[in-house]
Order: sequence, then structure tokens, then C-alpha cells
Amino acid sequence: MLRPAWTEVAGIAEETSRVHALEKAAVVLSLRNLLTFPFVAKAVEAEEMTLHGLWTSMGEGSLEVYDPETGGFVAL
Repeated sequence: MLRPAWTEVAGIAEETSRVHALEKAAVVLSLRNLLTFPFVAKAVEAEEMTLHGLWTSMGEGSLEVYDPETGGFVAL
């Protein structure tokens, strides 16, 4: 499931950065997968539900949210 994302991040030399990029790709993939459920897609489209993707670095104590407009993560 994450193979395409791994291919994209495999070129990142620094291991921690590569792992973080793969973790964030998993968050985005999870959001996309949720939208494949008709009841979720319908609720999101009707603005009855919102989906948020969060990524955290326990070691750094940081929390980031996925911004679908930019395709990136923003620190909270």
C-alpha cells in the first residue's frame, strides 16, 4: 500500500527525514482511503464531517496538520 510512497522518499539520504516523509505519506494515504467509503465521502461533501490528518514527532514534541491546499504539513 505504501510502496509508491516509498519509491518517492527512497532518495532522501538522511534516514530520519526519510522515515518522517514516509509517515506523512501514510497519513495522506489514510485520508484518501477514508474517502473511498461512500458514507464518509457523502458526509464530507455535505459538510457534515471534516477529515484532518495529523503527524507527530514524539522525540521532537512537534505536531503537524496536513494542509490539502498545499499538499504539505503545517506545524501547530
